[in-house]
Amino acid sequence: MDIQQLFALGMKREVPQLLDFPKGLVLNLGAGKHVLPGALNLDYPQWDAENYHIEVTDRIRWQHRNPNRAYPLPAEAGDMFVTCPDGIVAGIHAYHFLEHVRDPRRMLREMQRVLMPGGVINICVPHYWGSMAHHDLDHKNTYAIDTWSNTFSAPWYTKDREGWKLRIHFNMLMAVTERNAAILTQLVKE
Repeated sequence: MDIQQLFALGMKREVPQLLDFPKGLVLNLGAGKHVLPGALNLDYPQWDAENYHIEVTDRIRWQHRNPNRAYPLPAEAGDMFVTCPDGIVAGIHAYHFLEHVRDPRRMLREMQRVLMPGGVINICVPHYWGSMAHHDLDHKNTYAIDTWSNTFSAPWYTKDREGWKLRIHFNMLMAVTERNAAILTQLVKE
């Protein structure tokens, strides 16, 4: 039995299968010590999330523009970070990241900008009722299960609701214990 079957039996509801990232560039935002193989791991001090511009190395940008040519400089030459072009990212990991930025809506818009149509964002944020949401003085925001639906479309409030191309594919509150309740979300760009 898998988690989808258990949930269907126990809760009488369906849990959608998670989507795989399309083929292409994958980012891991706010990587910290959680470096993911195969992803461009962005974190402080090389990347400052509070500037709200997702940046990639010049080498990655060049290779995207020239997919069949070798990068002209040797690897030892180093890279500078430049603003990521629109629509070139296939997938974004954002685990325990969005609660650390002052304006998560602005960061979500930047994530939407760099993501290709059909691209996927995986998010994990602490749920507001768990102690995990409150034990780090660097946390600037708390989240509820309806945060994403209210962000992208709320019938009673229209401020900053226009222009979203992200839709919720998966959104679930999960915990092993109450103190570590987290919201796991998968967004897809239309």
